[in-house]
Amino acid sequence: MAATIAVVFFAPLFRWGLARPALFWWWMAASLVVLNGTLWMRQPAIRRLLLSDCSAGVLKKAAIGLGSAALLYGIFLAGRWILTGFFPAAEKNVLQVYLLRPALPAWLIALLMILIIGPGEEVFWRVFLQQKMVARFGPAQGCLFAAILYAGVHAGSGNPVLVLAALTAGLFWGLLYSLTRSPISIIASHVSWDLAVFLVAPFS
Repeated sequence: MAATIAVVFFAPLFRWGLARPALFWWWMAASLVVLNGTLWMRQPAIRRLLLSDCSAGVLKKAAIGLGSAALLYGIFLAGRWILTGFFPAAEKNVLQVYLLRPALPAWLIALLMILIIGPGEEVFWRVFLQQKMVARFGPAQGCLFAAILYAGVHAGSGNPVLVLAALTAGLFWGLLYSLTRSPISIIASHVSWDLAVFLVAPFS
């Protein structure tokens, strides 16, 4: 059921939304508001976990998130250099992602990333969906299947670099959540990485 929800909400977004950059940001934000609002109301265990995680050690958890975001940025930087070195045509796929940037003012994209997109994606994909997968298949397979599904919904974009990037990030944040069990850490990591990659130090 969780996998079906993910596909229904996100596969059309990457199939058709990317062709309409301004719509993409609002579609993504609205989907996450609906999904996470529903989780907040109907999943008391998730609600308790989020509240509990905010009760102590917030600065340390956020610092772990920031450090992991820096590590992930380095992984992507090296990966881009290797990928475009061996496959120069991949540069076009990288640049396609950045067509989303001019669609809205940078401050508005940053605001959506900080308040909705980063937190919303991590709560849905890791705290909710990955935990469902782990409960069914075990820790390693659950984390792997969740990352594959996360990458899979990006496949409608027709951009293999974006799918590879989603798989890499999904595995990274899935492992981080498995190790820390902290929503704050993975949210801080996702938000920081999004801001760096799209706005502060983009790869284009």
